[in-house]
Amino acid sequence: MISPGNRHPFVSAPLAACLVFVLSSLPAFCEETAIAPAKPELSREVDYARDIAPILKQNCLACHNAKTREGGLSVETPADMLKGGSSGEAILAGDPDASFLYLVASRQSEPVMPPLPNKMNAHKLTGEQVWLLKRWIELGAEGKAETAMPAIAWQPMPSHLQPIYSLELSPQEDFCVFGRGNGLEVVSLCPPYEPAVLVDPALGTAAHRDFVNAVAVHPSGDLIASAGYRTVHIWKRAAPQATRFASEETDVTKVACSATGEHVVTANAAGIIRVFTGTATPSASFEVPNLLALTISADGQRVAAAAGDQVTLFSVGEPQQQLSWKHAAAIENLVFAGNLLIATDQRGAILSWEIDKPQPESTAATWRETGEAIRQILLISPAGDRVATLQANGQVTVWDVAGRKQGQQWSAGADISLIQAAANGSIFVTVHTANKATIWDSNGKQLRQFPLSATWTIQERALQDQLTVAKSVAADRKRRLDALQKDLDTRSKALEAANTAADEATKKRDEAAKVRDAAAETVEKAKSAEAAKPDDANLKKAREAAEAELTKKSQAFDAASEVLLRAEKTVQIEKAALAKAQAAVDSATAQHESANKTVEDITAAQNAHKQQSSKSPNVVGVHIENSARMQVLTENGQFSQWDLTTGTPLRTVAIANCPSLQQADFCGAAKAIAVAQESKLVSLNLSRPWTLLKRLGVNGDQLDVTDSPFADRVTALSFSPDGTQLATGGGIPSRSGELLVWDWQKGEIVHSHADAHSDVVLAVAFSPEGSHLLTGGADRFMRLVDAASGEVVVTFEGHTDHVLAVAWAADGLTAASGSADTSVKLWDRIDGSQKRTITTAGKQVTDLSFVGVGDHVASSSGDRQIRLFESGNGRHYRSFNSKTDYLYSLDVSRDETLMIGGGQQGQLRLWNAKTGQEIITLPPRSETSANQDAASRSN
Repeated sequence: MISPGNRHPFVSAPLAACLVFVLSSLPAFCEETAIAPAKPELSREVDYARDIAPILKQNCLACHNAKTREGGLSVETPADMLKGGSSGEAILAGDPDASFLYLVASRQSEPVMPPLPNKMNAHKLTGEQVWLLKRWIELGAEGKAETAMPAIAWQPMPSHLQPIYSLELSPQEDFCVFGRGNGLEVVSLCPPYEPAVLVDPALGTAAHRDFVNAVAVHPSGDLIASAGYRTVHIWKRAAPQATRFASEETDVTKVACSATGEHVVTANAAGIIRVFTGTATPSASFEVPNLLALTISADGQRVAAAAGDQVTLFSVGEPQQQLSWKHAAAIENLVFAGNLLIATDQRGAILSWEIDKPQPESTAATWRETGEAIRQILLISPAGDRVATLQANGQVTVWDVAGRKQGQQWSAGADISLIQAAANGSIFVTVHTANKATIWDSNGKQLRQFPLSATWTIQERALQDQLTVAKSVAADRKRRLDALQKDLDTRSKALEAANTAADEATKKRDEAAKVRDAAAETVEKAKSAEAAKPDDANLKKAREAAEAELTKKSQAFDAASEVLLRAEKTVQIEKAALAKAQAAVDSATAQHESANKTVEDITAAQNAHKQQSSKSPNVVGVHIENSARMQVLTENGQFSQWDLTTGTPLRTVAIANCPSLQQADFCGAAKAIAVAQESKLVSLNLSRPWTLLKRLGVNGDQLDVTDSPFADRVTALSFSPDGTQLATGGGIPSRSGELLVWDWQKGEIVHSHADAHSDVVLAVAFSPEGSHLLTGGADRFMRLVDAASGEVVVTFEGHTDHVLAVAWAADGLTAASGSADTSVKLWDRIDGSQKRTITTAGKQVTDLSFVGVGDHVASSSGDRQIRLFESGNGRHYRSFNSKTDYLYSLDVSRDETLMIGGGQQGQLRLWNAKTGQEIITLPPRSETSANQDAASRSN
C-alpha cells in the first residue's frame, strides 16, 4: 500500500536502513522476547519460492540485496545466504540453531532483525513465519530464485485514499486525464468540468486494482495510457460515427429532431413525413404535399407542418388525430415552444397558436409584422419561454414567449447563414457565408469573430509552433557555431604562434650547431698543437679549455634541439586541434545551414497555408454547449469543438462512415441528425466514450500479473512523438531500475534498458524529435538514453536525492529535472552541463512542465505550491497555492492561460495561469459514489 505522504512507495525511503540496529530507538535486547515457532496448517512441505521468498522480500530484501548488501549480506537467493556477509554464513544448511539469519529473525540473538521501528515497513516475523524459516533450513535451504512469484493477495482499497499522482493535458488541450486513487478520470476543460470515469470491465468500478501512478496521452489525443501495479492499460476514445436510418430515407428536404434527439421527423420532396424513434423503421407517417415548414415537439409526440397557408398538427401516437387550419399567408417557419406553436409567414409576421386547445386556429395571436422576410425562428430554452428570430436583413430579435414581447434586438449582418444560441440564452453565434462565426452576448454585444476553419486553424497554430522551435534551434546552432568559430580562430592563432616559435627554435638550434661545430674545430686544432709539443703545458691548458667550451656549446645545442622538438610537437598538437576545430566548425556550419533551411521551409509552408484559408468547407450545423464551448459540423464530415472564450478550435476529427453533409440539426451535445449526399438521412453519434483497448503486462481479462514483464509498480509513462512507442519506467526499490520501450499496438517490448538506473525509474520523457529518452531515478541521476540502442549518452549528476520529474524544452536543447532535494536543475542537452539550479521550493519537487514552445517552466512541490519560472534567468514570477494539499502533479496550457494541479487530497485544481486566480476545484468522489469495491494490492 502506498504511504499517503509519498508519491511513490519509495520516494522518501533511504537506500539502506532496514536491518540496521537502531540503538537510539530500539529497546534493550533483554526486553525482546524470542519468537517461538508455530507450525502452520500446511498440507505440503515448505517451498522456498512459495513460503520463504515472500517473507524475505517483505522484511529483509530492501536492505540486503545484490546492490545494497547491508553488512555485506544479500538474501536474494539461497546461494547468497549460504555465502553470507561480513559476519560469515547467514545460514548453515540443515542446522537452523546454528544459522545466524534464523537466530536474529526469531529474536534469539543480537541484533534482532528487522529492528523496530524502521522506515522500510518491515515487520517482526510471526510464529508461523519463524517455523517456515526453520523448517526450510532443516530441509537443506534449497530453492531457485527464478521460481514463479506466488499469487498476490488483494484487499479492498479504502475509498478515502484518492491521491492524484499523475495528470496530463491532451495535446489539443481539450481535456485533462488524471489518476485519482485507483480510478482514471477525464475532465473537459470547459464548464461544467464534469469528469468522466474510465472503468476496466474486469474490475467493474475502477481502472486499476492499485493506485494509478502515471498517465500519458497519445499525440493523437484519442488514446490514454495509465499505469498501476505491474500493468499498463491503454484506453481508446471512440470516433464519431454516422449511421444511416433503416428505411434508407432519400430525397429528404426537411429534418428536425426533438430536444433529446430521441425523435426525428423528416419530409421528402413528395411531402411524405416520417417520424423515427432511433434509426429503425418510422413509427409514424403522414403526407403533406408542397410542404414548406416542419417541426417536432420537445417530447416527440407532436409534429407540425405547413404547406402554403395550410397548417397541420399531427399526433405521433395517434396518427388519425389531425388538426388543420388556414392562415392569411404562406407559413415559412415553425417551432414548438411549450403549449404554443410559433410561426412566421411570408409577410414577415410572427404569430402563435395554442396547441392544447380543441381549435388552435381560434387562438391565433400576431406578435408583430416586420415587413422583412424571416429566415429562421430559434427556440432558445427547452422551457420554451424565449425564442429568437433572424430576418433576411440580418436583424436578430429575442422574444418573451409568454408576453409576446420583443426583447433585445441587434443587427448581425445580412450574410448570415444560420443562428444558434446557448440553452440559457446567454450566448448567441451567427455563422456567415464566408464561414466566419460571430459570438454575441444576450444584449447583442459582439464578443469576438473568427473563421470557422478548424483544420486550417489547428495547422496554422502547429506551423507557428514549429517555426518558433525552428528559430530557437537555428539561434542555438548559430551560438554554437560562433563559439566554435571563435575557438577555430584561437586554434589558428595558436598554430601560427607555434610555427613562429618552431621557426625561432630552428634558428637558435642552427646557430647553436654552428657555435658547437666551431668549438669542435677549435678542439681539433688544440689537440694537433698539443700533439706537436706534448710537453708544452700551455698547449695542454688550451686544449682543455677548448674541450670545456665544446662541452658547453654542445649542451647549448642539445638544449636548443630539445626546445625545437617541443616546438615541433606543439605545432603537431596545434595542427590536430585546428583540424578538429575546423571539422567542428564545418559540422556546425552544416547544422546551422540545415536549421536555417528548416526555418525557410516552415515559413514557406506557412505562406502556402495562408493561401488556403478561403477554401475551408462550409458549416452545416452548430451547437453551443455552454458559454465556453461550441460544436461545429462541416459539409465534409468534420466534427470540431471550439473554445468560445478565445475563438480557437480545441480539436477536429473526421466522422467515420460519413458522406458529405448538406444540413445538420444538433440534438444536444452528443447527437446530430443530418441530411447527407443524395439527400439521405444519417444519425451522427458524437458522444465519443472512452473504453479499455488493451492491457500490457497482464494475462487477459483475468488480470493475472504473475508473468508480467514489469517488476513492480509502473511509475512513469511517455508516448513517442509519432505515437508508435510507449516508454515505461519502474523497478524494484533499492534493487533495480526498469526502462522498457513498447510497441504498444502489438503489446511487445521493443527495447529493454535494464542498466539505465540502479534504482527505480521515477520519470521518463521522449525527446521532442523522439530519438532519445530523458529518465530520472531514485539513484539521484537524470540520464539521456538513446531510445533505439538503450545506450546512456549523457549522465546528469548533481542532485542529492531522488529525481522525481524530468521535462524537455520544446526545442529539445534544454532538459529540466526536479528532485526530492527541493531543487530544479536546468541542463544543456548537448554537453550535459548544468545551466542553472533553482531552489525556491520548500519540499520535494514532484513534477515539471515547460510552457508551450517558450522558456517558462512550471514546477509542483510538496510545499503546496506550483511555481512558474523563467528558465533563462531563474526568476520566479508567479505561484499557485493549493492551500493544504501536498502536490504531486501539474500541467499547463501552451499559451499559459490554464494551470492544473493535483495532490494527496485528490482535489483537481484549475487556475488562470496568467493571474494565479483559482477557476475551480474538483473534489474527489464522495464515499458513496467512490469505488468501494475496487481492490488494492496488500503489502
